[in-house]
Amino acid sequence: FPEELFDRLRAGKPAWAPFYTLHKLMAGLLDTWQLSGSDTARRVLHGMVEWTARWVQPFGEDAMARVLEREYGGMNETLYAYAALTGEARWRELAHRFDRERILGPLAAGKDELQGLHVNTTLPQLVGAARGAEVTGDARLGRAARFLWTTVTERRCYCTGGTSNEESWNKPPGELAQELSGYTQECCVTYNLRKLGRQVLAWTGDARVADHLERTLWNGILGAQHPEDGAKLYYVPLAPGFWKLFGTPLHDFWCCSGSMAEAFATLGDGVYWKDDRGLYVSQYVASTLDWTEQGLRLEQRTRFPSEDVARFTVRAARPVRTTIRFRVPSWCRGGQATLNGRALEAFAEPGSWFALSREWRDGDRVELRLPMRLAAAPMPDDPNLVAATYGPVVLAARLGAEGLTEATRRAPPTKPRTVPEYPLPAVPAPDVVAASTDPATWLEPVPERPLEFQTRGQPRPLRFSPLMDVFDERYAVYLRVKQG
Repeated sequence: FPEELFDRLRAGKPAWAPFYTLHKLMAGLLDTWQLSGSDTARRVLHGMVEWTARWVQPFGEDAMARVLEREYGGMNETLYAYAALTGEARWRELAHRFDRERILGPLAAGKDELQGLHVNTTLPQLVGAARGAEVTGDARLGRAARFLWTTVTERRCYCTGGTSNEESWNKPPGELAQELSGYTQECCVTYNLRKLGRQVLAWTGDARVADHLERTLWNGILGAQHPEDGAKLYYVPLAPGFWKLFGTPLHDFWCCSGSMAEAFATLGDGVYWKDDRGLYVSQYVASTLDWTEQGLRLEQRTRFPSEDVARFTVRAARPVRTTIRFRVPSWCRGGQATLNGRALEAFAEPGSWFALSREWRDGDRVELRLPMRLAAAPMPDDPNLVAATYGPVVLAARLGAEGLTEATRRAPPTKPRTVPEYPLPAVPAPDVVAASTDPATWLEPVPERPLEFQTRGQPRPLRFSPLMDVFDERYAVYLRVKQG
């Protein structure tokens, strides 16, 4: 992209996000250097860091603050990481120049002043602040990052774990019922919220943080790639009657196309964790962990969430004494565990870790049963506007493919700095008529179809499937429940 964009940024003229693009390039070079040992990537990255230092050098504090009003991705994150790798203080100082004080100040003080902000401008900046806290020990940066994650996940997220409507936070915290459209839950936002969540989990060890990572995995990431051609979503629409508006692989490459490529490249990141107290199983995903320091391999076999059982087998050349902690999700009730086929009497509370401390031997087996159930996820400001969940999975009512043809189901090629537009309006979704908002009173399982449900006793029968499995079809996540 032309350097002239930086000239325009320097002059205070419109210039769309040159540092956002620069950050993506630098982050890729940093990963290439770290993961492959490429000296070429290191040298190119070093040149870009030095160029950035020269570019910002003339700016005073006020002028730099104006520069930071333009979306700049996670420049502070990459620069703090580079400073940690090189050990040079000057790069920490350069990274700090990209800490956006107008946003960090209120967050560090525990104030949610996010209304009106562009979400995916803000989140990467706080991912960078979190990295800065780790590199510099600045507790204020850490407080800001942790408070942002807390206030967003507790008061600004939909049932899917995602956030944003038309790319912004438009209302005060806790007001979401009027924030449903075809442009909710930008996928870049989900990706960056997960990055920040992994940092918060590393700091706190709080199993509830891992719960949110689970929710965004199943309801934000996995359904954002089309199974036919790998096209990525820009938004996950949560207003009833829309459909997932994918682009075309060769004509639409949005910001979220890049972020989702990163998201799918990091699916294994955060399934397991370790510290000086042992190992943590954070996510239930069929996988194998090689814990080389301990000489232990842990094999996880599961079809979760299609089944509620996860089976683990230990492989070790010699006995290993350690503790393995298994997450008990907040949605789980009545969980059970067996060790080598023997039922264990003790278990852990939902939203915590179930710890097994012992001398592990080759062939040891642990089986966890994590029962799932239907539950209501009401809007915080409208308790009768409800989504149905099953364990961590958000269910969507399938509304058919009315009007969706080869010509309308995908977005046409978009011009630069524009978003995909729906060629057709949404269709209305029926209300649920029931005495309770609890979906267990108006949904029943479809026989021999895991994770699929159907209504009972409703004027219009509806079939529900996991949101992540619905493609090329209209759907509704939130439905109005009327007393009847």
